[in-house]
Amino acid sequence: MSAGSISSGSPGNVRTFAVAIGYFVVGVAVGCLLSGSSITKSVASVFDTRATASEWVRLPDSKPMLTLDHEQWLEQPQRHTSFVHPNGSRSDWAMIGNLAEPANNAALQVVRRTDPNLTRNSLVQSLEELSDIKSNQRRYGSDYYVLTTRFGELRALRFLIIADGMQKTCLGFHRTNGGKLFVKGYVCSSDSEQVAPEAIACLLDRVHYVRAADDEAVAALLGKDTAKPCGARLLHQSRTGGQDLSRERSL
Repeated sequence: MSAGSISSGSPGNVRTFAVAIGYFVVGVAVGCLLSGSSITKSVASVFDTRATASEWVRLPDSKPMLTLDHEQWLEQPQRHTSFVHPNGSRSDWAMIGNLAEPANNAALQVVRRTDPNLTRNSLVQSLEELSDIKSNQRRYGSDYYVLTTRFGELRALRFLIIADGMQKTCLGFHRTNGGKLFVKGYVCSSDSEQVAPEAIACLLDRVHYVRAADDEAVAALLGKDTAKPCGARLLHQSRTGGQDLSRERSL
């Protein structure tokens, strides 16, 4: 169709052109809606296959649910937070100490789901979701460990972090099994020997719920995984012997 035929005002040509434009507009609108739906589903899958992050509700005045039976840690300031989900899932947090202080510090999250989680993040992704980690300069190592704990086997990785000028060595960890129980967290110290993988595995064995019924619920989710003594083994060692901290992340 030439430009002249359009401008000539022929009714047939005008109607054909108008119909074509109408189909084009409808097609674009439908495409946008489908694209938006896909994006929404992708974002939702990051958190849970059946729940988005916004559905978790923080309990007001959360009472401590987790406790660490260790004198050195009991003296540290602690913050406890709990979240519940409409489907009955529960997330409990314990944060001990402060990254910017010389003393040791730690953070631990224990999630009990009503349905198995089918999505999985890498350990670095799990750590990067924590505000205390992603808001400070950090460098991840290359050696991965398997920790044997009362929460089952956890994957672990060393990293360095600098918070307000305070540098610490940390061991981050999470549970890779995509079941109903999820555990993640980290332990940091200005003394690298205190965050040795085996030491942290045995430290996690001293973490318990305040209520015995909650400990029993976790044990039921784990089954035979809780019967093993604490320990650690090297899963993967880099060619540089674990000294490769080149993957620096900072904001």
